[in-house]
Amino acid sequence: MKITKSILAILFIALFFASCSQDDDNVAPRGAYDDGVLVVNEGGFFSGNASVTFISEDLTTVEQNIFSNVNEAPLGDIAQSIGFYNNYAYIVVNNSHKVEVVNRYTFESVATIDTDLMNPRYITFSGNKGYVTNWGDGSSAT
Repeated sequence: MKITKSILAILFIALFFASCSQDDDNVAPRGAYDDGVLVVNEGGFFSGNASVTFISEDLTTVEQNIFSNVNEAPLGDIAQSIGFYNNYAYIVVNNSHKVEVVNRYTFESVATIDTDLMNPRYITFSGNKGYVTNWGDGSSAT
């Protein structure tokens, strides 16, 4: 019985190490903003100076205003949150009443969603659909 457990343990360890690979180390970056963290900066209310900052994984690079730098246009007023689905980043811009869709790795603009949005806040995904929370008209008590 003890020999059987030892053989099973050795077999398990051998299979574990045989299944590991270093493939992730050989993958080329998919764009300038692949390996790092994206930080949403909401900006000042009614200032139109919302931005996104990229911080590299090794913390040696910090690039401010990547949306504006790549697209040569301002992001908008009050960036509330960011969500990811497939190769896209969805930046919810509250006071501009829109969601900016960009390539997650290059930050090139793909689309702007601004239909029927009134102070959007957050975005989530289920299946092939995105769902945006909408604050509504802040001046209305109802």
